[in-house]
Amino acid sequence: LAIQWGAIGDVGLIQDTMGSDVVISGTVPQTIRSCLSVLDKFLQQNHPVVLSCVPHVLVETSSSKSSKQGVLYAVGKIFGLSDMSSINPELSLGELGMDSLIGVELRHLLERECDLLLGIPELRKLTIKDLKKLEGPMEGSVETSDTNVTSDYPNIEEVPLYFSELDRKQLIPKDTIVCLNSVKSGTPLFILHPIEGTVVMLYPLAQFISAPVFGIQYTAEAPGDSLEELAAWYWVVSMIFCTFFTIMYLEDG
Repeated sequence: LAIQWGAIGDVGLIQDTMGSDVVISGTVPQTIRSCLSVLDKFLQQNHPVVLSCVPHVLVETSSSKSSKQGVLYAVGKIFGLSDMSSINPELSLGELGMDSLIGVELRHLLERECDLLLGIPELRKLTIKDLKKLEGPMEGSVETSDTNVTSDYPNIEEVPLYFSELDRKQLIPKDTIVCLNSVKSGTPLFILHPIEGTVVMLYPLAQFISAPVFGIQYTAEAPGDSLEELAAWYWVVSMIFCTFFTIMYLEDG
């Protein structure tokens, strides 16, 4: 029996660093009592692979709206930091230690609270100073009347995020295989995308490799029924591309 557990509460790394009230990828930590209860049910059924997690249900009330914490506080909870005010404001999230899973959490947070859709490369460049400028959408107030509507929300376009419009719009990569460096000779090296589905963040790494480097991305054409099927599809695509690359190299040479 293979069980994919979500975040576990009461004990473990998440409990020690982030507490029991953290939200991770839309789920909350599952108590040990609940885990044991679910395990008893799993052992009585015939499915070999199962999943157990507790989804986070957002209950919005008038009191909870007025007591919302700022963006900076929410980001600190994701990173496991209790006091973000002591962090250097010029420090970027990438320098703070943002990994792929934290990036997914941050992207969901900014999309939900600030209506701001950013890619992982853009999030890595985001600084603590930029986060402070984005705190308005979570704490700002809106007053309406019969004649006008006023808001103290900051203009998102005024925040100097230095992000490209291409990365914002391209939620799903269009090309399955992309070239990551300019090397033309040698044995091609294929790098599979991380959890984001794109290899954009691997471009700087490819510049230090003295062989042709190609990135494999998760596109709309990729099968999503199982990891085995996806891996087999990636293998076939990379082999076809490798054969094509070899033919082109021989013709040019």
